[in-house]
Amino acid sequence: MFRGTFALLQQALRTDSRKLSTHLFMLLFVAGILIMLYATEQGSSRRSAPGKEFFTSICYLNYGAIILAGLGFFSSAITEEKEDGTLGLLKMTGMSPLVLLLGKSTSRLIYALILLSVQVPFVLLSITLGGVMLNQIIAAYVGLAAFLIMVANFGLLASVIGRNSRQAIALMVILAVVYIVLLVIMIVIVESTRRSMPGTLFRDQVEDVLEFFALNHVIYRISEVIMQTGFNESPFSWQVWGNLAQGGFYFLFSWVLFEPCTASSLQTDSGPERADLFKTRKTDGKNRNRGRAWDLALAWKDFHFIAGGFSSFLFKYILYSLIIGLICFLIYLGENFHWGMQREDLSWLLISFSLVILAIELCVYAARIFQDEVRWQTLSVLVMLPLSIPQIAYQKIAGCLWGLVPITTFLLLGCALAPENVFEFLENVFFNEYGFFIILMILGFCVAFLHLIAYLSLYVKWGAIPVAIGVTVFFLTCCGIGTGAIFDGGGGGDGGFYVFSFVWIGIFGVITVVLHILTGEKLRDLAAKK
Repeated sequence: MFRGTFALLQQALRTDSRKLSTHLFMLLFVAGILIMLYATEQGSSRRSAPGKEFFTSICYLNYGAIILAGLGFFSSAITEEKEDGTLGLLKMTGMSPLVLLLGKSTSRLIYALILLSVQVPFVLLSITLGGVMLNQIIAAYVGLAAFLIMVANFGLLASVIGRNSRQAIALMVILAVVYIVLLVIMIVIVESTRRSMPGTLFRDQVEDVLEFFALNHVIYRISEVIMQTGFNESPFSWQVWGNLAQGGFYFLFSWVLFEPCTASSLQTDSGPERADLFKTRKTDGKNRNRGRAWDLALAWKDFHFIAGGFSSFLFKYILYSLIIGLICFLIYLGENFHWGMQREDLSWLLISFSLVILAIELCVYAARIFQDEVRWQTLSVLVMLPLSIPQIAYQKIAGCLWGLVPITTFLLLGCALAPENVFEFLENVFFNEYGFFIILMILGFCVAFLHLIAYLSLYVKWGAIPVAIGVTVFFLTCCGIGTGAIFDGGGGGDGGFYVFSFVWIGIFGVITVVLHILTGEKLRDLAAKK
């Protein structure tokens, strides 16, 4: 009985263990740790506890990697089978839901735990640098492992519920944001109560609840408890048991919901979905009228399929207005029910919010712009049009950029509320000896990062953004050491800053050009395949 239950799990583990990419990824991850260790050792003379700083940065790196893995690796465990139309075939073989869940998700969890464990022998070297002890390392990694199990099974639950990987990722993000917002509201309430009713029982009770929630979050426990001097607690804390219990609950819930959520898995989609937030199913064999196509038909197609069309404009305006209103309400509570925001403050709030959302939307569009064409193998059809590969790509980019109209509206509104601040900022950028080069480096990084996402989306089904973030962190860590040496060699000051700026601007420029060329070549190769 148990042998049959774990048959798919064993087969998945054996397949992964024989892949060269599996071992290369582990090697690159360990290499990144060794490079960070080398950089820490080189600057150890200027730090009081270099080992503690190194180990803390490794913990933060692992925490971020686990979050990214949850969004791009664990959340596609079941949805990738739904999208490929193979889940129904697997169910027809007589495999039980438990067999499928273990084989498709637990195998990925075991691989991630192995990746976490291979770091330990190298991280132990931080003890020799000072500031950290063996029991702290063990406690931190036990906490990270428990957090990984919880995130993996939460991603599995989202993958079972979602019809595709996009919905699964959206579900994880929405629930995480709701949790953070509720926690922030509780913190604001405590701060307001502390000023209005100091020493009350209500405030003390709420603070105890907040502390309980905080201590059950791995990164807070690592920074505020484990890394404190004199730590001598058991590695199996409430955070570990709580995360393990949540992980078990998510897995059992996924098991219960598997059949109801995959009952229609035998029905496969015949084409890509429109990213329409208000779409309806086909009625009487007809779709809702989308209007006449533009002269740039590919731009029109991607505007409706990827950007969501005009219906998404209304949704975005409402959603962004509600978020900004919630932020203003929290500020109002934090100031003890007193509205102290001036016109300039609201302007900077709108501009900051718009820039963050703009960056997120650009990353999402970069990941999706070629993904549907690759998935549905429609590039070979597109190249039959009297258009070159660059023309096809640029029309698709133009269609996606139309989806940025709502957030651009909020950005312009923020600039219009306080134009004097905008002019002052532009003056500091273009007439400051450092500001112009800093802006160039930021823009160069953004353009190179978007190219990296688009290029990786041609190779990975889902998770191009998390993979791109991981590659970028590794690359910046490696190059940061070399450019830091160049900066020191430049003698610091203005000369060292200019050398540093020109090196990084050149690096981002070269990366952008190379990725641009490689993306075009990869698109031609994919279009040539039938």
